[in-house]
Amino acid sequence: MRKKPQKTEAEPKRQRRSDFKGFKPVLFRLEERQDKALTAEALRRAAEAETARPDKSAVLREILDGWMGRR
Repeated sequence: MRKKPQKTEAEPKRQRRSDFKGFKPVLFRLEERQDKALTAEALRRAAEAETARPDKSAVLREILDGWMGRR
């Protein structure tokens, strides 16, 4: 007589792993969206700061141009 194969722990673990696979891209996409939102916010802040003090950037550009020997 043959023995029935015993159920091992592997089956539920495999199921759990496949369940988790569905969440990974979603979590990654969520992180990506947050990163994009943060970079967009940073760009927006930089643009606001630029419009508030345009003279500062012009002075910095002049200094850099002089330092790089462009003039």
